[in-house]
Amino acid sequence: MPSSSSVSASALFSLWLVPDAPTRETLAADILSLTCASGTAPFVPHVTLAGDLPDTSDDIAAIVQRIAAQARPIRLTVAEVAQGDQFFKSLFLRLDRSPQITQLRAHCTAFGEAIDQASFDPHISLAYGNMPKEARQEAMQAARRWVGTSIEVSAISLVQSSSETPIQDWQILHRFPLIGQD
Repeated sequence: MPSSSSVSASALFSLWLVPDAPTRETLAADILSLTCASGTAPFVPHVTLAGDLPDTSDDIAAIVQRIAAQARPIRLTVAEVAQGDQFFKSLFLRLDRSPQITQLRAHCTAFGEAIDQASFDPHISLAYGNMPKEARQEAMQAARRWVGTSIEVSAISLVQSSSETPIQDWQILHRFPLIGQD
């Protein structure tokens, strides 16, 4: 894990909820198989809680550690397989918007960002970028096996990443277990 001293002062960060293994491993295998069709680099399966956060990793890390200490592990249910025109939402698993994930997202206001709860669309991307129509249809059909599945997340990851950072340069800096007691 890189130290915060190796992080650029102008870096942007994201907060991810990463599924527990073996779900993460199965999703990662699906993502890897789709990167060939979409022409993008593979990525860690995740739910972006907040992205493009401008701050130093030490400041964010301290805040995320406090949030994680108050939150419990949560289960997220896959509601549907969806596709979109946005690069990072090309083919994805839309998750039910549970009170627990909505509450975690609300805690992100601690970063001074205007967090728009109305537009929050919790999801796990399976492919980024453009895919040929036939490959997308086949992938959507295969991904339907996830609908109704409950996915557990038990940590928040602090990631050096942004919508402008190349995927292969994303770095998970810290992982904070959700250890709250409610």
